[in-house]
Amino acid sequence: MIALVFSAGGTPVAISPTVRRRRLAAELHRLREAAGLTHQEVADRLGVGFSRAKSVIQSPYQPSR
Repeated sequence: MIALVFSAGGTPVAISPTVRRRRLAAELHRLREAAGLTHQEVADRLGVGFSRAKSVIQSPYQPSR
């Protein structure tokens, strides 16, 4: 399902599920680092396995620094 968001000028822009997932992953990654938590600590708090927590938080696209 393609979502529509609106640009600053009010023009609708389609956003694919892949783009939404990458944005969510990047935000979760930023929040995890800001909180000073490891992937294992996040997994423990969520009650899921390490691999599951890491796969959700880690974006498939890592921008170069």
